[in-house]
Amino acid sequence: MSPPLPVLAARRVVGPLLASVAGEAQLVADAATPGGQEPDQVSTSVLFLFALTYLAYAVLYLARKPVSVVKTTLELELKMSVAALGRIDSALLLAYTAGQLLLGRTVALFGRTLPLVLAFALSGASTAAFGLASSPGAMTAAWAASGFFAAPANPLMVILIGELFPASMRATAIGAWASSQQLGGVMANLIAAYVLGKSGWRAVFLVSGGLIAAFAPLLALALPLCSPATVAPAAPKSAARPAKASRNSAAKRSASPLSVRGSASVAASYSLVKMARYCLMFWLPFFLSKYCGLSAPAAAGVATAFDIGGALGNFAAGVMCDRLYGGRMLLASLHMCLATAAAFLGWAGLCIATAGRPPPLALHVL
Repeated sequence: MSPPLPVLAARRVVGPLLASVAGEAQLVADAATPGGQEPDQVSTSVLFLFALTYLAYAVLYLARKPVSVVKTTLELELKMSVAALGRIDSALLLAYTAGQLLLGRTVALFGRTLPLVLAFALSGASTAAFGLASSPGAMTAAWAASGFFAAPANPLMVILIGELFPASMRATAIGAWASSQQLGGVMANLIAAYVLGKSGWRAVFLVSGGLIAAFAPLLALALPLCSPATVAPAAPKSAARPAKASRNSAAKRSASPLSVRGSASVAASYSLVKMARYCLMFWLPFFLSKYCGLSAPAAAGVATAFDIGGALGNFAAGVMCDRLYGGRMLLASLHMCLATAAAFLGWAGLCIATAGRPPPLALHVL
């Protein structure tokens, strides 16, 4: 049975461009000189793939941010308690964690492309289902499903970006790509705030789900031709490894990730950073609305300052890592974490100093 006409048309239009992306991406991998030097630039086609995944992951934040924008509305219209709203957030994070823990097995069974495509299709459907729900239980289940299905997106896309770029600019590329999280937060806040003001809270999730799912067919067309397996440079055929080295490599691959030196402390540190980030991402608009007197759309707009600062920080961290830290990402992360802690302590101190008075809005924006 031949494919439908729209599919054939899409393949005819997009196929040559994506084939060019794959071909030129392979050139990036093969561009190393015999002396082992790496290229100092990448092709425009690789940058196209960078842009596609950047925008896709930014849009995926519409599966995380809308609940924070509509919390005040849900509290007023559905009489939901703060505890019930918190359970919805917790369900998302627990399901997201479970999805990432299962990711290794999932990729081993299905490869990288199918989990990424389904991540956008099913997360979009779950986000739209939240807008159709009316009870806290149904909302919690829909939001948990959205978190579970979205879990493969970040790690698989980061792997793809890391393999597309040479080591000399890899930290800068990943740092720039990571700013898609903050751009997505800004975009999700603004879209949710606009739709909430125009059409109500249910439309926020229906629009968000549709936008997320729209990227599934785009990634389905792009990723099979541009998979990291075709980009990563192959080992020279003449370089046969000794049997002992092969056994050691196999043992390392089969070992637990926590057995790698330093992985446990890095995981714990990253968990603490995420705890602070998600507290602000999920509750800052609610706080600004409840305690600063802003409307829900206005609070969502002001909360974008947090995401804008994060986007600038991601890009700056990547550049500094390559140019000032010699590519040592953990050392750069240490100093960024210390700076973040200092900012939190300063914010907390200023909030305490203004206790009993309406907190100045500019304080929270800064």
